[in-house]
Amino acid sequence: MNTITITATYQDGVLKPLANLNLPENTAVSIILTPLPSKLNSIEKQTPFASLRGLWSNKKFPESFESLIQQTRSRSAEKLNRIVNELKNG
Repeated sequence: MNTITITATYQDGVLKPLANLNLPENTAVSIILTPLPSKLNSIEKQTPFASLRGLWSNKKFPESFESLIQQTRSRSAEKLNRIVNELKNG
C-alpha cells in the first residue's frame, strides 16, 4: 500500500480521521504526527473539503495536463452525444 496523508483530530484520547481510510479492520499502520496551526483546526470544522487539503501535493502532473482535460471533456461529450442519438433512434 502507498503512503497516504490524512488530517485527523484528537478527541477523548483517540485520533479521529476526517476522511475514510479504506483500510481493513485491525490493519497496523505507522503514524507520524504533525500538529496543525490552530487556524487550520478551525477551517477543518467549517468545511468537509478541508480534509482534502494536500491530497495532490506529492503528485506530478504532466506538462500537457490542460490538454489532457480537454481530451477527456471531448471524449465525454462524444460519448454523451452517441448515447443521446441511440436513445432517440431506439
